[in-house]
Amino acid sequence: MKLGDFNEAKFSYNSLLKKDSTNVNAWSNLGSIYEKELNYAKASDCYQELLAIDSTNSFYFRQNAFMSMRLRDPIRAIAYFSQAHDLNEKDLVVINELSSLILQIRQPISAEKIINKGLKLAPNNLKLLYTKSDILHFKKEYRNVVSTISHAISLRDTAQYYQKMIGAAYLHLEQFDSCIYHLNEIIRKGKDSELTHYQLALAFKGIGNLAQSEIEYQAAIKKGISENVGVYYKNLALLFDEQNKLKESIAAWKKAIEYSPEEEVYLYFLARACDNYYREKKIARRYYRQYYDTKDKQYREYVRLRIQYLNGVIHQSKTTPVP
Repeated sequence: MKLGDFNEAKFSYNSLLKKDSTNVNAWSNLGSIYEKELNYAKASDCYQELLAIDSTNSFYFRQNAFMSMRLRDPIRAIAYFSQAHDLNEKDLVVINELSSLILQIRQPISAEKIINKGLKLAPNNLKLLYTKSDILHFKKEYRNVVSTISHAISLRDTAQYYQKMIGAAYLHLEQFDSCIYHLNEIIRKGKDSELTHYQLALAFKGIGNLAQSEIEYQAAIKKGISENVGVYYKNLALLFDEQNKLKESIAAWKKAIEYSPEEEVYLYFLARACDNYYREKKIARRYYRQYYDTKDKQYREYVRLRIQYLNGVIHQSKTTPVP
């Protein structure tokens, strides 16, 4: 048989099964061949036959669960993994997969109960520790996220995804120095994304390093491919506002509006920056008017009064003779 040519093997196993339909080795090997051919429906049929022969074998339930996952049927996969777990409570693969699937259907408490059983059997199992971290992150238990991933790191493992997760957890806990350390490790490894730099910008702002925060926002914008680019420009504009860098703020607000036109309140902040920067008030009035014509209500009354005031200032500047 040529490498990768399974036709002869499939013919052989099917011949065996015609003689003895209870041949578990034939069903198992035939199912494995269909898996390698990516024919998951037929592989599933073979593994179903194994269950019909022996419904007390946990491994057969496990095989059917994986096939259900391949066929994008998570609910059926959960049912098979649950039965496999009932038959063999020490199967760590089943525990991990079942817990992950239950988390996917947004049942974190049940998922945590199952993963804790596995960690009781194998407290240093990295897959279990990372699944536990996923659950804790979903529950927003950031202190426990830190302790769980720190345990994994102590085992000399620093998976990129979970180093990002622990960095984000430290950010939520406002432990900015630790956040910066872990996210800088991601950059050092060349695995940084726009989110990495956005979170670093927040962390550097948290420790009062506004200059570096600005650099990180610019890096996030440069890498930006998501719909969050408008948010990065907005935060950068607010940072410039805080430092009274009004020229830079105006440019950033314009970019924020360009990337997030649905955020109508940004027009107000642009108008305010122009109001504070330009002596000529027509520019600020134009943006105030644009904001006033939107559906946003946050600053509507203030803007109405400000437009009236600026109308008077502009009119007075026209009628006041030049000395």
